[in-house]
Amino acid sequence: MTLVKFGYTLVVVTFLLMIWASLARALELHVDTGHPPCLFQALCTCSKPDGDLGIVTCNHVPILRVPAAVNSSKVFTLQLTGNNIRDLEPQFFQATGLYRLAINQNPLESIHEEAFYGLDNTLWELELMQDKLTAVPSRALRYLQKLRLLDLTGECHKIVVLNV
Repeated sequence: MTLVKFGYTLVVVTFLLMIWASLARALELHVDTGHPPCLFQALCTCSKPDGDLGIVTCNHVPILRVPAAVNSSKVFTLQLTGNNIRDLEPQFFQATGLYRLAINQNPLESIHEEAFYGLDNTLWELELMQDKLTAVPSRALRYLQKLRLLDLTGECHKIVVLNV
């Protein structure tokens, strides 16, 4: 019976340490960016806590896709660095009003031709640095009328823009 109590105690202590580590990481991000944790993901920071999220930063957060809360809010800047994002859903950003999008150091291998649909008149800066991209369809970029900065540096030096 004592061994069982010890096992339960060990599990509870481990769980509490995991929670503490997550909160410490969230507070560290808060200090780095000056923004509070996002409600949809405590390891991300948002300049505004809910509604219009403003500036969203998710650095080294183990997420597989762009958080859904981003699509249902006004987001001006979205920084996703060192996550596990492999693809961008078509037309996902259309309601955001993004003017700066940075998806860097992710295992992003391809871009759907409608990935930036709806950002025609808002997106000024697009960074896709040190991802796993080998090609970008020209249709994904063609209608981005306000685009002034396209950064494909790092491993992206091999990128071919398809169908220019």
